[in-house]
Amino acid sequence: MITLYSRVYVTPQGHQAQQMITFSATQPTDYYRSYDYFGTHCSLAKEGFPWSWRKTYGSYAEWLLRARRCVLFADVTGLQPVKHSSDKTRQWESDIRKYCSVDHASIWTSSAGSVFLLNEPYCPLLQNPTDLMDKGFTYIEIPLNISPYCGGSLSANAPGTRSYLITNLANHNELVHIKKELHRAALFAPRWDDLSGVSDV
Repeated sequence: MITLYSRVYVTPQGHQAQQMITFSATQPTDYYRSYDYFGTHCSLAKEGFPWSWRKTYGSYAEWLLRARRCVLFADVTGLQPVKHSSDKTRQWESDIRKYCSVDHASIWTSSAGSVFLLNEPYCPLLQNPTDLMDKGFTYIEIPLNISPYCGGSLSANAPGTRSYLITNLANHNELVHIKKELHRAALFAPRWDDLSGVSDV
């Protein structure tokens, strides 16, 4: 289990407040930290952050749910985020950027050593759906309730971003297996904006 705490914030009524969330995980917390948006505005300790007057409950709840979705994505796919990629991987990512919109990008690897780009843009991924495949890549769209980033307001009907997992065509079979696992898990996962588990400290 992982418990995370939000920054302390001030309610519209002028009161100091803080939120927390607890969720299950198959790996230690450090396993997930290489995803850049896992621990942003979150702490393992209740006193882990100073006061903040600029954020509201909604924005901090968004970060707590983002961490929960990150863990779910990692545990379902078996992929691990990579903090510092090699020159070869950076060039590989640069090649992908030539053919599609890329934002909130992160590198993940499988136990077989395959490399994947988790790409979570606000704008459409491709103008032409075949552009990536024509260049030797393949991709899937991740179900919303297991998409780690899900940028935008929790009050919206859907997040402003979509999440895509991109890899080389040579890893097609591995990606197909990941897709099946994601869609199976999505049937039971909470909605992307489900606040169950988020509580006051």
